[in-house]
Amino acid sequence: MILYKYVNKYACKRIINDSTLTFTKPEYLNDIFETSAGHHQEEENTFWKGYPRENSTNSNYGVLSLTRNPLNPIMWSHYADEHKGFVIGIDCEQAGLNNPESYVLPAKHGSVIYTKTKPVNTYQKHDAKIIINGELDKFDTEYLEALQRIFLYKSVEWAYEEEIRVIKSNLNRHEQKNVRSEPKREIAKIPSKSIVSIHIGMRNPCKGNKKIDLFECIKKNHPDIDIFACAMKKNSWELTESKYGKDWGQEINDEYM
Repeated sequence: MILYKYVNKYACKRIINDSTLTFTKPEYLNDIFETSAGHHQEEENTFWKGYPRENSTNSNYGVLSLTRNPLNPIMWSHYADEHKGFVIGIDCEQAGLNNPESYVLPAKHGSVIYTKTKPVNTYQKHDAKIIINGELDKFDTEYLEALQRIFLYKSVEWAYEEEIRVIKSNLNRHEQKNVRSEPKREIAKIPSKSIVSIHIGMRNPCKGNKKIDLFECIKKNHPDIDIFACAMKKNSWELTESKYGKDWGQEINDEYM
């Protein structure tokens, strides 16, 4: 399963250079309603009582946001520096993002659920306390309903993102290898071979007279990566892509420099 991450040029260089992905704490994501669908109509008599947005869920978990589509014009505008950035293709199996021992919600269970109204009914299997307290450190189908309600439910206005999430627990984070902790996020190492493609935005600063060293980074760290240039389709509102050949380094230099 190949999923995609929309990024600006700085985040792109970090991913390409270090082979890392960023897991952001829910309270720092751009939707003010994050995790709030975990509440339900009987919350006055449950563990949820009194839990505001900044409850312990926000400090105990990290969210990696990916998407299915590398050619979404709105996503390019919102998350890839207004088409000046990049989209990175990640092979989820190679990156270990489907490993149930490593993630509370692996990628294959992380499809965001978009609804017009927020769910308020109680859970069929209600035991969210272990999740809220940050005590769940791997995927368990017993808690899937609560995990979906807390991390995957979003308003239908966000449906254009076609988002898939990977949720990581911070439990025992200081004992985890290849993880760097920061106040708002955690940076996790992935295998270099799991980064399989990169799309170049239409307004990317590498075009014209400006040269950036990103392509040298790609050539050094990911010589077999597939590189695509984005363009507008003439008779529609859609984007299209064109793939560079095996001599992509020279092709890009000839076209952009």
